[in-house]
Amino acid sequence: MFDVRKISKLARLNLTENEEKSFAGELETILQYVTTLNAVNTDSIDCFELNTGEPTLREDEPVESGDPEKRLAVAPKIIQNQFLVPRVIGEGDA
Repeated sequence: MFDVRKISKLARLNLTENEEKSFAGELETILQYVTTLNAVNTDSIDCFELNTGEPTLREDEPVESGDPEKRLAVAPKIIQNQFLVPRVIGEGDA
């Protein structure tokens, strides 16, 4: 159903064979739970029904995000001061 080795590679995790087996089981359990949740009929529940009346959004204000040089310094690959990441969308596994 899913490839733990591929997922760990995308997440930059170096897993042992035993860890791959363990995570495969854990991921399967999570997916089974999500399948169970998807089966629950929520048609009669209004998504705003749980709103307490309090604002849920904050004001859109600029904040300091830290030193870009420090972030780039720990990146595995950069090009023109930007993170270079592997393509994950459009790779045959849809």
